[in-house]
Amino acid sequence: MADAMETGAVATEWTPVYTGFGTELHLVEQELALREVVFVRLEGGSAGPYGFGPLGSQELSEYTLVVPADQYAAQREDIEAVLASVQLDSAGDPAAQAEAEQDFDVRACLACRYFLHDFFSSCPECGAELVPGVELLRPEQTEPARVVVAAGTGVAMEALDRRLREAGIGSDVEETRTGAVVLTSVPWGELLERTAELEALVRYQSAASGVE
Repeated sequence: MADAMETGAVATEWTPVYTGFGTELHLVEQELALREVVFVRLEGGSAGPYGFGPLGSQELSEYTLVVPADQYAAQREDIEAVLASVQLDSAGDPAAQAEAEQDFDVRACLACRYFLHDFFSSCPECGAELVPGVELLRPEQTEPARVVVAAGTGVAMEALDRRLREAGIGSDVEETRTGAVVLTSVPWGELLERTAELEALVRYQSAASGVE
């Protein structure tokens, strides 16, 4: 970096080492801090340091991290190892990433903002084609809070809700915005932990009530 940044009364030459945002940015900062590498965060390439910590509304802002030129020269291998490690973890192995997306067997309606069990082939409210659930996750999310497991009449969904609750599953019933159907949802964690049992209960109630 050609420009110098004033640190107290001493002008320090800085070397840019990384530009990014979100989780990956924080990982780089944490790893640099663990190695006692001094760095400054610059927003949008402009001068002015930004300390690291809770992002708040700055989650999607892009920043450049710069380190003192002399420290970069002394710890270049460590710094480059940090960048390689974090960026590899973020990109992931393509085969492993594909497997993870396959395991995330939840669909989503981007229009209605629902996460839905893969029982569904289309959105029960608007009829839109569903996409992989990962596409609806916000940047800070790693999993949905709740997943819709069934849709039908109010009577049918209340009956399913009772069966699920009797089994100790924290289900919830809600009308869609249009009021066309009623949805039954369960917490994501319970869907993962009790998949076979939950699916059997949903299929049983669907068959009993004629819900597709």
